[in-house]
Amino acid sequence: MSVVVGHIELGSKIEPPAPPAGFVPRKHLRVVLDGATAGAAVTMVCAPAGTGKTVLLAEWARTRSAPTAWVSVDPDDNRPGGLWSAVAHAVARCVPALADLLVGPTAVGDRTGVRHLLVVLDALPGELRLVLDDVHELTSPAVLGELLTMIRYSPARLRLVLAGRRPPALPLSRLRLQGGVVDLGADQLGLSLAETAALISRCGAVMSPEQVSTTHVTTGGWAEGIRLTALAAGRSGDVRSSAGTISGAEHAIAEYLEEEVLGSLSAADRSFLLDVSVCDAVAPSLAAQLSGRSEAGRVLERLVHETSLVSGPEDGRFRLQPLVRSSLSGELGRRQPARGAQLHLRAARWCAVHARPFEAIVHARSSGRTDEFIALVRRWAMPLVLAGEHDSLRLAGAILGPARVADDGVLRLVLPVLDDLAGDPAAVSLRGALTAGATEFRALRAVGDLAASITGGVEGSGPRARLEGALAEAIDGATRLFVSGDRSGAVVRLEAVSARAVDLGLDHLAMQCSSLLATAAAVVGDAVRMTSHATEAISLSERGGWGVSAWSVAARSALAYGGLLGARPDDARRHAADLLAHAPGSLHPAQELLLTVLGAAAESDAGRMRGGLHRMQQARVGFADRELTGAQAALVAVLEHETALALGHAAHARAARRWLEVRVGRSGDVAVMAAREALAADPSVLVGHVVAPVVARTTPALLPDVEIEAVLLGVRDALLTQDRARARRLLVDALDRAAPLDLMRPFTHASASVREVMAHQLGSFGSADGFARRALVAGVQGRATSRAGLSGRESTILRLLPSLSTTGEIADDLHVSLNTIKSQIGAIYSKLGVNNRRAAVVAAYDAGLLGDVTRTSDQDSRTSAVG
Repeated sequence: MSVVVGHIELGSKIEPPAPPAGFVPRKHLRVVLDGATAGAAVTMVCAPAGTGKTVLLAEWARTRSAPTAWVSVDPDDNRPGGLWSAVAHAVARCVPALADLLVGPTAVGDRTGVRHLLVVLDALPGELRLVLDDVHELTSPAVLGELLTMIRYSPARLRLVLAGRRPPALPLSRLRLQGGVVDLGADQLGLSLAETAALISRCGAVMSPEQVSTTHVTTGGWAEGIRLTALAAGRSGDVRSSAGTISGAEHAIAEYLEEEVLGSLSAADRSFLLDVSVCDAVAPSLAAQLSGRSEAGRVLERLVHETSLVSGPEDGRFRLQPLVRSSLSGELGRRQPARGAQLHLRAARWCAVHARPFEAIVHARSSGRTDEFIALVRRWAMPLVLAGEHDSLRLAGAILGPARVADDGVLRLVLPVLDDLAGDPAAVSLRGALTAGATEFRALRAVGDLAASITGGVEGSGPRARLEGALAEAIDGATRLFVSGDRSGAVVRLEAVSARAVDLGLDHLAMQCSSLLATAAAVVGDAVRMTSHATEAISLSERGGWGVSAWSVAARSALAYGGLLGARPDDARRHAADLLAHAPGSLHPAQELLLTVLGAAAESDAGRMRGGLHRMQQARVGFADRELTGAQAALVAVLEHETALALGHAAHARAARRWLEVRVGRSGDVAVMAAREALAADPSVLVGHVVAPVVARTTPALLPDVEIEAVLLGVRDALLTQDRARARRLLVDALDRAAPLDLMRPFTHASASVREVMAHQLGSFGSADGFARRALVAGVQGRATSRAGLSGRESTILRLLPSLSTTGEIADDLHVSLNTIKSQIGAIYSKLGVNNRRAAVVAAYDAGLLGDVTRTSDQDSRTSAVG
């Protein structure tokens, strides 16, 4: 039922609108409104048409327990008394106790005046919210002045909520500074992805998750745009026709934007937005370049405040609402293509000057100026490759075509380099899992060649010189590592250029250097640095979104190798399996062989020897006679040989040794394998003369852990000949060499006699003591042991056996007789199946009976060693 007051008919004007079709409740925004109105006299909700302001406020008004008066403002409210009469009726409807004073026959004074309202509202019995929707319709200076009076002298229990497409022309800056105004804008009103899906569903459209996501991104969460898109999709069955472009078959969104959003703009503002619509984001200086207006920054700030069509600044740049930008740029393309091309050219030149190469190249392409496009690609090729921004360069190749690329020296260098960096199987030549390989080195050198072929500067000579300097160091480091064999020099160079690349923001070059440093660490078996550099390379690769490449494959392979050498078989197996499962198209057969062998050796170390040996043999035989580096071949053969002997397969082991000898000759690795076979045939034989050239490095081993194994074989010989001093000297030498590298595997696989003396002398190895203790504990994996069923007192005594205390001192510490201790120690020997103290300690470590009590100190020692 409508109420007529004077010339005004009231009805739906003072009632919150009913929810529309497809209504999606927004509880979290109702909570925001509750908080805003509780703490401020005025809450301003300003956003473009179709963002859901009215729907949100109507839902909030209907669901609130506190009374909320509602007035839908229209142009008639600019007449004297019109607005305040409506407000009086809205308040009277919510607060019946004041109805007579506001609109009843007993009301006195000017009931249509704001001052009369203020007097009455001072008597509010409780809190009241007053929503004035569509306040942008108020243009009368007199009515705006009265609204300002209402705000300035607002009764204590009244809270105003002003909603509109733009804020009313009121001087509220001081009140804002005092916290009296809370603003909610288009950013807060945008629908979330879940809300977008709900609205689409309630509009009767069926879309895939990908289509819902596309709609959400394209509309920027704009409610009306989502609704119109859903309606179009419901008719066509394809979201792409309406969400992907405004100029498609479905014109509803474009028409809505034109009539409801852009139609109210002045000609000057519309022209300005048309100019800047060619860019996703604009800095004030770029906006000035595009529009020719020196005051562009102030215009952008005003449009943020007045229209909500522009957001920002964020990082110094402003953004148009996505669909508004799409509509305006579409209009440029349809009606003023020449103007659009000129704007893109201006944007390309501005971006080039301000070191935004990717954006510059994209704009140059859109301008249609092939000469500008090629010039920018040539100018920025080197920085883009180093930073890992390859998309624009690939775009250049696709646009220009093979013939044009072949005619240009720079582009002819760039595109093959990109193929290498991406790990394209067709472009990847032979490289191993433990080295970055020739392909990566060629890629670095090819990129370096660009420096000499590109003319012009990158914002002057300073930045360009820094880029070329970083690249020159990287190439020098790679040359030292792969060509001259100067590993130490390579590490120094690569560490320096890695730090410089990070400072310059060249994350892709930093990733390459970290991968090369992991390779350099693998050469000497440094499991600590191998792991840390590989982890950094993978982190940079994932952060940059570069996916699987030759560099990330090399880094992950280094993690697998580092896990194996560090006696972490589970880590090694996981990294190898991940690469084999997820990067098969990017792996060379040599890499597949090495990763398979690493994973199988890790299985063997974890106790699954037969399965591990079978996989290693199959991989080696299947690889046939294809090319491997010496270190790669040694890794394959040494690991298979070791497992075969552990299982008693002597003939299998000899076949693996001969396979390696054919490939690399009489290396130190082959000598150690021969010594292993001799020991397997006769455990009492001395093999020191066989491995002496390896220990002395006159016949160097290709693998760093094999050199440590040779030293430990010397320890075993010295123990057999009762030369305790030599045995200790060699053991300390092996520990001192291996501990800083966390090169633990040779010690977990050492003979029982070596492990016995290591256990007996724990506490006397200085800085390597923690490493030795961890090596004993790590030896548990893969050994067939039992918990031995020791009693509580026996377990207590067992924990004292690794110490240097005598049997008598142990008896004194436990306050029991010497005979009792001897009897209990004998019981321990019997349960562990040994006949002396040293063997008991090693057996206890292998059974896991001593691991727990040393875990904390082991971790501390490991941390110290790594540091």
